[in-house]
Amino acid sequence: MLPKNKEYKAIIFDLDGTLYDNRKVKKSFLLTRFIFSSYLWKLEKARQQAHIKSQPISHFSSSDNTLPHFSEHPYYQQLAVALDKSNPAKAHHWYEKVFYPTFVNALKPQWVFPKMVECLSYWKKQGIRLAVLSDYHFIGERLSRLQIPIDLFERLHSAEQSGVLKPDPWAFQQLIQDIGVKKEEVLIVGDREDKDGEAARAMGVDFFRIHSAQDWDSLYNKLS
Repeated sequence: MLPKNKEYKAIIFDLDGTLYDNRKVKKSFLLTRFIFSSYLWKLEKARQQAHIKSQPISHFSSSDNTLPHFSEHPYYQQLAVALDKSNPAKAHHWYEKVFYPTFVNALKPQWVFPKMVECLSYWKKQGIRLAVLSDYHFIGERLSRLQIPIDLFERLHSAEQSGVLKPDPWAFQQLIQDIGVKKEEVLIVGDREDKDGEAARAMGVDFFRIHSAQDWDSLYNKLS
């Protein structure tokens, strides 16, 4: 439950499952590129292994749209090992040049939650600063594919850029600092209690979970 009549200066949104219904993503992946069937089942496990063995990047910027090379940070080194032990360069190429473009192309605008864009537009007009923090990269490309206006958001950032994934609060802390607000003035919105919710609780930041389109109506009513 959100506090009554609280005014937030910034809202940080997750992307997948929060701004759109992501339940059909994996099926769309496989229909788009059947070869993914041999990789998708182990990709999330590989990412989590990399996250556990990695450390935060202390100098990332939320305005930076690049991913460090596998050779430049333990997270990407571990991910490369998990995906392709014999050839990190090949794993790096697959991840950025094959996986992510296919991920983007698999997305469909009709999956976007109704009223979501209307809500974002209203809050931005009210002076609330909006940002996206996703575990996955290529956020601008994914928003464009979903036909969600990128200019609604002040910051787009992936946890991968920070070197550690959710629920580690590091990327959130750095993004809040980047935006220039206090944590007490921030609301985090996501679809996962064990990811965004856990990070929010670790920081003492308010959290609202999105389950469905009806939750967007509820959030709009609470903040209006």
